[in-house]
Amino acid sequence: MHLSVLTVGILLASTVSAAPPKPELRPMFGDIPAIGSNAWLSMDCDGEPPYQTLNCRFIQTSISRKSDAEVAAGLAKDRESLSADLNGLMKENTKRCAVAHLSDWRKKLAAASTQSTEARNRADTMVLEQYEAACECKTPQCVVEAYLKMREIIAKTCHISTNAFEVLFTRMNKKKWINQPRPSGICNVVTAVILERQDDTGVMWTYTQTRVAVDDDAAVCKGFELNKPLTFTSGGSSAVVLDCSGIDTSVF
Repeated sequence: MHLSVLTVGILLASTVSAAPPKPELRPMFGDIPAIGSNAWLSMDCDGEPPYQTLNCRFIQTSISRKSDAEVAAGLAKDRESLSADLNGLMKENTKRCAVAHLSDWRKKLAAASTQSTEARNRADTMVLEQYEAACECKTPQCVVEAYLKMREIIAKTCHISTNAFEVLFTRMNKKKWINQPRPSGICNVVTAVILERQDDTGVMWTYTQTRVAVDDDAAVCKGFELNKPLTFTSGGSSAVVLDCSGIDTSVF
């Protein structure tokens, strides 16, 4: 009798203490950094537990700047080009430095400044000031240096780009999903993607994409790197330090 009561008590206690399993969090993350690249990735997915399939939307943000070696090489080539025809350079500079032209330029900047930010106004004004500095030159060598300063500012500009895309995943196991690689785009690029949860918190993630094939018959499709993984992972260093003369969203 006592044994039966004890057994029932143990069963009841275990039933009460056993907490229901926590529901699996919907896969998502924000701005995790890339390994070996100044880029970040955010993800938001649609799906129903247990998330055997996921339709995920990604936004990749990248920032780039030419290396100091690339800047120096470009300026050396520019110096050679500008110095090849100093007489022509002086004539072109005189034409650009028409008083009316610079005056109108400054008036337009002043009129637009009230509708722009301080940072954009500084960028526009800096370009004008560089042209004005060139216009004050009395010798070809001075003009060359002024033009090189303009081109150095452009060369050291940091460029920000974003890329939005979607991936359909199928679950492999408790922590890993894969896509179904198929050709896409004008170059028929085939990319394999692996999405992996690092732990049970649902907060730490790793995303890896690898370009495995491309149709490079067309000239525009040549130069793609194959079998070189691009990995974004939680927990890495997210901050970057770049010597930017300015920031632009244009890639041209």
